[in-house]
Amino acid sequence: MFKNFPGYRLLEKIQKNKSHKRQRKLPLNAIKLIFIVAITAIIALMDTESFGIDGLTVVHQRIIALFVFAALMWLTETLPSWVTSMIVVTVMLLTVSTSAVSTLRTEKTTKSEALTKAYDKYSKELKSVKVEKSKALAIINKMNAEERYNAACIKLEELNSVEDADITNATFECEFAKSEFDNACEALNSLNLKEDIDTTKVKENFDKALDKYNVVSEKLKRVEVQQKLYSAEKKADPKKEEKAFTPYVPFKDILGCFANPTIMLFIGGFVLAIGLTKVKLDVALARVLLKPFGTNSNVVLLGFILVTAIFSAFVSNTATAAMMLAFLTPVLKSLPADGKGRIALALAIPVGANLGGMITPIGTPPNMIALDYLSSQGMGISFVDWTIRMAPFVIILLVIAWMLLRFMFPFKQKQIKIEIEGDIKWNYQTWAVIVAFAVTIFMWMFGTDLWGVDTNVVAMIPIAIFCATGILTRRDLEEINWSVLWMVAGGFALGVALNYKVTDPDTGVVIYNSLSNIVVNSVPFDNFSPLMVMILAGLICFAFSNFISHSAATSLLVPVLGVVAGGLGTALDGFGGPQAMLVGIAIASSVSMILPISTPPNAIAHSTGFIQQKDMMKVGILIGLIGLVLGYGMLIFIGF
Repeated sequence: MFKNFPGYRLLEKIQKNKSHKRQRKLPLNAIKLIFIVAITAIIALMDTESFGIDGLTVVHQRIIALFVFAALMWLTETLPSWVTSMIVVTVMLLTVSTSAVSTLRTEKTTKSEALTKAYDKYSKELKSVKVEKSKALAIINKMNAEERYNAACIKLEELNSVEDADITNATFECEFAKSEFDNACEALNSLNLKEDIDTTKVKENFDKALDKYNVVSEKLKRVEVQQKLYSAEKKADPKKEEKAFTPYVPFKDILGCFANPTIMLFIGGFVLAIGLTKVKLDVALARVLLKPFGTNSNVVLLGFILVTAIFSAFVSNTATAAMMLAFLTPVLKSLPADGKGRIALALAIPVGANLGGMITPIGTPPNMIALDYLSSQGMGISFVDWTIRMAPFVIILLVIAWMLLRFMFPFKQKQIKIEIEGDIKWNYQTWAVIVAFAVTIFMWMFGTDLWGVDTNVVAMIPIAIFCATGILTRRDLEEINWSVLWMVAGGFALGVALNYKVTDPDTGVVIYNSLSNIVVNSVPFDNFSPLMVMILAGLICFAFSNFISHSAATSLLVPVLGVVAGGLGTALDGFGGPQAMLVGIAIASSVSMILPISTPPNAIAHSTGFIQQKDMMKVGILIGLIGLVLGYGMLIFIGF
């Protein structure tokens, strides 16, 4: 990836070592693969009713099996993450899509069955709403009758205290009010309501029940009309084939994940990185950005952390780590062997690269995975909103990381001289890259508000400019990290399958509910503490992301937590809402950097030989826990 980067050879070495390790583990991986496939097959072939979930279809069962397969494969890294994604997408197309093998496409619901189902559903719902309305009305009647009775009693008592007062009418009114109150109590008791009724919400509940009653009544009338029309249509043409609904996911929706707008946003980021390196603008920027930090060892350390983070916000964190370590390697070799300062400098690169990716939506795949899910649910976050909220948080975290590195690995040599070789190539291509970079960043930040241009569309600007000016060639396209894109696309495809539902366009009734909604309806999320769910989700993601690909961990957890967020409903409003739940996952994955295998920047830094695993673990655990506390504190108390 990115052969133009000075640190490419270092990165290539890391990738070859990973490949060799995977080959050495081939027999073990084969055993794991057989085990995972067996579990997947058992889930896929079980009786649907054995799951104990109402509304579950065979298609839903296959999606569950595929989700389990993806989860186990990503967790065990039996195969590369992108390979697992490709297998999942292919099997999905062949088993749960509208282009599935014909023998597997057996489920369907005819139009007549759908209308009957809709009629039964709305009739049952209307009956239930009538009861709710009756209960609320009975409570209101009792409250009003009790109020009139109390008022009549007070009036009678007042008249009794007056000498020679005529109490006949007052007595009659009191007795009549008592009769009304007794009747209201009897009517209320017949409904078998609990005694602890929240009277403050009675009127509100009645209004809601009345509105719901009107809505359901209207739906039921619409279904009855559709039944009559469809019955007349069938009588007019008895030979006409009856319409049918199927639960299979449109194959175009699954394949469309490879051209998802978020994928194009990522490609735009990759292309920008290629352009910067081809004209040596990255080297020039690194030199300019590091110059203000002078030669003081501790300040230079801060400089490397901040500059690495800035690059990582717009360029792949892997490529950024390779580039910055190429600049830093000569410095590391010149530092005293008995000092700890070079450990701090070497760790500054993965720390800056991992944390800096959180600043922008394009900085790291987990950001985009969370954003894509939120957008699909109508809760999208703009480029500028994301950056404005995340930049201060990341800066604080970077400064804390710098202080930790200074304290844990103090410099023995107080002065460091940084020399970055390589001159920028000033020609029309250089200016084209500068203009494209400036325009793209500006449009990402302000284009949506000023001209209504979508962030994903803006990503096409550098691609078009670089192609037109000859900066981007056919060979350059090979340097795009397609494996990451395919990995992310596989996660998107799982999300599409989990959230797909079939609705009758005539009646609006759901014929086949989505697996995510079925899960929400089957689990009592209302009984869970929203705060505990958020914290537990972050800790699980943190644990997973330290051992498997951050993209894989996020792709696995985001669809599930999206379902959980839906189940919690308004209970999450006090803790930042569903956005906080899913953005928290992106944060948790980005601060996971305990082991050399946790992230490519960690692996690259560890390969220098200047860092021991125990040192990386100490720093990773501290920064990770601090990042989780600060990140979730920001999401809960400030919101997103």
